[in-house]
Parts: sequence; structure tokens; C-alpha cells
Amino acid sequence: MEAIIGCVGPMANSLADINLFCKVALDYQPWRHEPSLMPLPWRPHPVEIIPKRLRIGVMWHDGMVQPHPPVLSALQHAVDILRSAGHEIITWDSTHMKETFKWINNAYFMDGGDEFRDFTDPSTDPAVPYMSFMYDTYATKRYTLEESWRMNVEHDRVRKLYAEQLRSTGVDVILCPTHPSVAAAHNEARHWGYSAVFNALDLPGVVLPVGQVKKTHTWDGVGIGKTEPVSEMDAYYQRLYDDGPIKYEDAPTSVQLVGERLQEEKLLAMAEVLDVLLKRHRKGVALAESIDNL
Repeated sequence: MEAIIGCVGPMANSLADINLFCKVALDYQPWRHEPSLMPLPWRPHPVEIIPKRLRIGVMWHDGMVQPHPPVLSALQHAVDILRSAGHEIITWDSTHMKETFKWINNAYFMDGGDEFRDFTDPSTDPAVPYMSFMYDTYATKRYTLEESWRMNVEHDRVRKLYAEQLRSTGVDVILCPTHPSVAAAHNEARHWGYSAVFNALDLPGVVLPVGQVKKTHTWDGVGIGKTEPVSEMDAYYQRLYDDGPIKYEDAPTSVQLVGERLQEEKLLAMAEVLDVLLKRHRKGVALAESIDNL
């Protein structure tokens, strides 16, 4: 699967832990054991040397599925505190997301899904609904060698589109959701565009916690109105929120920061800027609430 390289990202209690994980992993010089890896050691990037005024591109909607109110609220909160700290906010144009996502779903199953199916026995290990959905929707065609070459050409084309967009907009980082909803109920996840696209582009991403789902997280309550569905998938996700926030109440909310290729150290430094602002806000809110309760 050379078209989209799978990756395992660490989950940790702090950005410092993630930095440590990456440093330790690369200090081992894994490229001496795995020839496909670049000999690229971890390059510490202190937060002090990043621009004092970051230019941040915000993607509110990937053009395929509108995020649920708690996700939009978390994104709006991050935008508000970044803007109040003097950082520049622009809207990230998601025009290329749809065609990139289409390429991804074709690239995942160029063998018609045979490799995935070979790992399971329908009689003892049937595909979970999530995988059945993928088989039925995307694993419907086997590609010839010549077709795979054309897929590689398309891959290069979409990567160049994003490289040009990053260059022309001058953004330091992209701020966006990770998924249209918070943690999905069992068997309900269907759309992975907010994360898979960046995996296919080989752009690093980091996810930060923001808050929790509240009763006020209705479409009207967050001040960001529900749009008309742009696809059946969009309509499906809107139906998942028909009962409002009660289904997801108290679930954690988060935002995602996406950086430039091979700039993980810089991305984590920029994530620290947002992380500090979020923590200061949480402490301020907690202090205000404790005073109110005196």
C-alpha cells in the first residue's frame, strides 16, 4: 500500500510527552532498519522561534459533511482565543477536499478489498458494519496495473494542489475538526475526510482537547446554523444529531491542527501556543465559577 502509508500516532497526556515520544523514536535511527524512511533526526523547535503572530487557516466544513454543533463550538472557541491573542485567522478553502477524498477511497481498495477480506472468515469473524459499509461503497472494483499508474498521477496532482494552496495563502497551520461528530456511537462512523485527506497528503496533524459536549450545543445554540445537506452522507450525519446533544452529552470535544510535510516539530510548537491558551481559559473559567459559588 504505497499510495497511502499507514501511520501510528502517539496518544499522550501532554504535548511534552508527544515530543518525547517522537525524539526517542527517532534517536533510535529507525532508517537504519527500515530503508524506506528518511534519515531525518528529531529537530527541536522551541515555541519561542515560531512567528509571534501566526496565520491560521480555518476549515469549518470540508464540503462533504458539516460537523455537529459541539465540534463547531470547539472550533469557534479555538478561533476566538487565538484571535484575541493577536493571531491572524483566515478561512481555508476546502474546494480540493472532495476530489482528494474520492481518490483516497479508490486507493484504499485497488484490489477490490480482497486483502481485507482474506484476513477475515465470514462464518467466524464477520465484517463489522463499518467495514461492510466500506466494502459495499468503495471496494467495488479491481484496478489494472495501468489504472494504478494513473492513480499515482492523480495522487501527485492533488498533492501539488495543496502544496500550492499552502504556499499561496501563507498559512502557518490549518485548524479544523477531526471528525464531523465527537466520539461516534458504535457502528455509526462513516466519514473520515477530516483526517484521511491529510494522511494521503503526508501532512502531520495533532489533536488537542477543547471541552465537553453541553446541553446548549444545539444548532441554534452555537450560533452556526445547520446548512442544507450537500450529500446523502451529510444528511446521514445530520440525522445522527436529530436528538440534539443529549446523545453525546459530556463527551470530549477537540480540534485538529495540520502542518506542512516533515514539519512535525514546528507543528507541535504551534500546537503548544493553542494548548497554553486553552488551558489559561479553562483555569479562568474555573476560577470564575468558584468565585460565583462563594
